This record gives sequence, structure tokens and C-alpha cells, in this order.
Amino acid sequence: MARIVDALLDLSRIEFSGTEDWTQVDLAPVLVEVVSTNQHAAKRQGIGLSLTGASQLNVLGDRSQLVSGFSNLVDNAIKYSEPGGIVSVSSSIVGEEVVVAITDYGIGISKQHQDRIFERFYRVDKARSRATGGTGLGLSIVRHIVLEHGGTIEVVSEEGVGSTFTIRLPQVLPELTNVLPSKTGALI
Repeated sequence: MARIVDALLDLSRIEFSGTEDWTQVDLAPVLVEVVSTNQHAAKRQGIGLSLTGASQLNVLGDRSQLVSGFSNLVDNAIKYSEPGGIVSVSSSIVGEEVVVAITDYGIGISKQHQDRIFERFYRVDKARSRATGGTGLGLSIVRHIVLEHGGTIEVVSEEGVGSTFTIRLPQVLPELTNVLPSKTGALI
């Protein structure tokens, strides 16, 4: 119960936090931190964890929220992968966006559930969620973090094959560090 309350408090903080304290954040070291932090859990599950991508991934935002969001996705990818599997985190710059993809080759998500996985308390498999310790709030929190940062999140998944969660955030160029993205992604 305490984990659910903590997750709801996190979600509330994200929903009502402002952008006035945002700074330029390079996601490359954020992703290194996330992969490093999850390395032990991956090893314990017999999962390989890889990171590839660009070295300058500047966005405007709240670093701790971004770490939390990417950590949640990597943690889920590890939890829902079979031993011997691989979880890959890749990053790139496409046009004016920073794109981060977290891919696993695990159990996948059926099409009927994909539209709802970002809803609060929604669980694809309640029995498995209880076994892995999920609250049903993680992906909702990730979605709110991404939207708050003017980005988008999508999932491509196939049962028995795996899932790829792709996050797109507005890239911030050094001369635009004082410009904030709106919730639609447009610079204001």
C-alpha cells in the first residue's frame, strides 16, 4: 500500500510541477546512469543490458524526473524479459527531436492492451504484476513525465517477441536554453 501511495504522490508532483526550475539536461549521461543503476538487476535476471547512441542529447527539463521515467522503462523491460534476453537502450537525434528507444525481447504486449497501458492502475496481467511487484502506476508516471517535457511516447509490441518504447523529446540547441517547450512540444 505504501508503494502505491508513494507512486500517487510522485504522479501528483509531476502533474503540478512547474517548468521554472528546468535546466538544460544532456540525456546521454542520464541514460548512462539509468543503465548503470539497473545493471545489477539485469545481471540477477540473466539479462544483457546495452546502451548505444549519440553523445549530445540536450533537452530542457527536470533531470530527476527524466531519470525516473527512463529507469521505470528499463526496469520494466528487465522484469518482463526472459533469462538470456537482452534489453537495449538506444538514442539518436532525428530532426529537432531527441529519440530514446528501450527495446526488450520479452513477453510482449497484446494489441488489445497497448492503448491502455499508460492508464493509471492498468495492468496487462494482474497475476504477473503482483509477482513482479508492480503498482499499475509506472507507465502512467512515465507518460506524464514525457508529456510534461513536451514529448511523446509510443509502444510497438508483439506477444512473444518483445516491446519497444520510444520517447521523443524536443531537442534544445545551446542558444535556445531559455526557451521552454509547451505540453504540445512547440517552443514558447
